[in-house]
Amino acid sequence: MSSYTPLLDGRDSEAAAPYVSYNEPTDEDEKFEDDDDADERSGPDERVGGTGDDSGGGGGGDSSGGDSSGSSSGGDFATLQWQNGGANDGASLPASKSAWGRFRAKLATVVESLWFRGVSVLLVLLDVTLVLASIKDDFKNEHIHIASSVIACYFCVEILLRIVAHGRQFFLNKWDVLDLVIVAASTTLNFVYTAGKLIVLIRLLRLIVCVRIVNQAQTLKATRRLVSQNKRRFVHKEGKFDLDVCYITERILAMSWPATDLKEMTYRNPMAEVVRFLDTFHSEHYRVYNLCAERAYSPDFFHGRVARFEIDDHNVGPLELLLRACEDMQRFWAADPANVLVVHCKGGKGRTGTVIGCWLLYSQQFKSAEAALQFFGGRRTDYTKGKKFQGVETPSQSRYVGYFERVLREGGVPAPVPYVLRAVRVHGLAGVGRGDGSDLRYEVKIDRQKVKVGPDSSLVGLDFGGGGGGDDDGDYSFDSASGVATFTLDLPVSGDVNILFFCSSPNVPRGYCKASFYFWFHTAFLEDNRLFLDRQHLDNPHKAKTHDCFSPQFACELLFTPQAQLSSSSSSYR
Repeated sequence: MSSYTPLLDGRDSEAAAPYVSYNEPTDEDEKFEDDDDADERSGPDERVGGTGDDSGGGGGGDSSGGDSSGSSSGGDFATLQWQNGGANDGASLPASKSAWGRFRAKLATVVESLWFRGVSVLLVLLDVTLVLASIKDDFKNEHIHIASSVIACYFCVEILLRIVAHGRQFFLNKWDVLDLVIVAASTTLNFVYTAGKLIVLIRLLRLIVCVRIVNQAQTLKATRRLVSQNKRRFVHKEGKFDLDVCYITERILAMSWPATDLKEMTYRNPMAEVVRFLDTFHSEHYRVYNLCAERAYSPDFFHGRVARFEIDDHNVGPLELLLRACEDMQRFWAADPANVLVVHCKGGKGRTGTVIGCWLLYSQQFKSAEAALQFFGGRRTDYTKGKKFQGVETPSQSRYVGYFERVLREGGVPAPVPYVLRAVRVHGLAGVGRGDGSDLRYEVKIDRQKVKVGPDSSLVGLDFGGGGGGDDDGDYSFDSASGVATFTLDLPVSGDVNILFFCSSPNVPRGYCKASFYFWFHTAFLEDNRLFLDRQHLDNPHKAKTHDCFSPQFACELLFTPQAQLSSSSSSYR
């Protein structure tokens, strides 16, 4: 194992390069989805030297966050945002610990949501249709009048809900005030007069409500909020910022992908707005870390202050890459107390949380991987918007942050230990496809390069044989007594290893990487020549939505022989 000491005193070290890129981009299917789904979690703040008050589980403090600042001073503003939960999120409301404040924040989320806007637009169009029908019927149809009255009541309630949610900010918006006047006038006349040109004119003016509802800027914000779910956002009314950006600490920011494509800008952070935000609050004191292997942008957007460490979506980076990333972050961090680190992947959660979790350990802000990951997730999650935990959730990503903790504790990235992977046993197959593993195909990657595909085929969807107990095709067998399928590999492995399993049966869900289940491990951390991963430690089966297929007994067991101990005779693992 090589000797290694974290660069904690990096001010005298060589400054970080303006632009760094590791690995070349790979072609990968793009999907309209965030990085990783996540189950709800919570955990204590075990930050070194911390009091526990900064762990972001809720909305933060009672002050107004970004709205009350207005300062362009990077350090002071970042500290204010950090102390108040990262942003004045919601609809012009500060994050609040009071029940009333939380209620208003949740109400604002509802009334500004896309589905609520859609319902309102449909009702406006329906009311216009009813007006035209009333004119044709000379206002004699009582049923039409009743329907119109119900619609009028809906808009009265909608106005009241928005006033409650937005408070005085409602009356500072010209569209909201005009909306209030039109709804009040049309509703009053609707109950006073049942016919006449005036009521027709006023009711037709409700079409102006549609302009407010489908207002481009507001609709784009609603779309972006829908995609970012309950991730904590940066909202600053004076600067007109509403971004999927979150202060994890006062000097570490997490965000989603800064979009340059017009279509993607409808649901992601627009690049120009991200640049404006960073130049406004952290001018010349920020460095952006792009973790996406599947896409890139010109470093010129951020004035060349970009480093790229390529990690595939829903996967982990090799330990050496994680270490290089932390070393680069430390150099920039230590060069100036005002410098901030801005980390992103696609959704700003899985890969972002993995690297930030490693950095929190590297910079000695946390002692354990579990505490660092819980801290990141707590800060990234806005519990006033939902209970979904927006932190690192895939088992392999969490496993590698755990590895990184050991790397720092034990003095460096261990030298790769060569093994022969003799077999992979899949337990608990009842209910998974054919139930005997004969419809499974695997891929093995070492250092992110595919080295083996089996059994006997590289094509998904083929019948791989072995349809019953005891059948054997050479590298696959199934024991009906124990319900265990065994895939014999006899494959030399070393370092970072990724194994994916694909199932040809249509009833088996496919998740990340289009695989039914997969996992990463590093050979230096194997114990007793064996690795056992139960359902909760396998990527994809760990998700609750897959548990109808994968039972609690579902697991993968890997059997190894150290190459140094190999004998001429091979042992049977069947």
